[in-house]
Amino acid sequence: MSLFKKLSELETLTVKNVTGYEWKAWDDANKKMHSWQQYPKDCPAGLKPGKRWTLDCQEGVVEVSSHQFGNMLEACNYQGVSDPRGKKFNVKNNGQTGKEIRYFINLAYQTQEDVKQAVEVNPQVDDTNIPF
Repeated sequence: MSLFKKLSELETLTVKNVTGYEWKAWDDANKKMHSWQQYPKDCPAGLKPGKRWTLDCQEGVVEVSSHQFGNMLEACNYQGVSDPRGKKFNVKNNGQTGKEIRYFINLAYQTQEDVKQAVEVNPQVDDTNIPF
């Protein structure tokens, strides 16, 4: 099991595997996180459970919201298939702190410089068909 990482500790993440999800809700009054394997039918009053996906990444285990995971899947969709495994994503925030902070996860696109470095490291790569 890899070390758990917070999104605030990362600038990029590379997904190795998606291990599943849990329903979680923060209880501010008791300062406690509640988690369930299935959507809770008898959730304590005032709690709004959200689906949290667990990703096994090169940087460690990362937990993202359903919305963040959906954005990741949309970004790496190719011909109707979304597979985030092996993809690198940039992690950015809105500059706020506390409960107001929001994290944005976007696909890290390869730049022309990245391709040149890959060719220099691996001379067997044929770079004649690269479209830029």
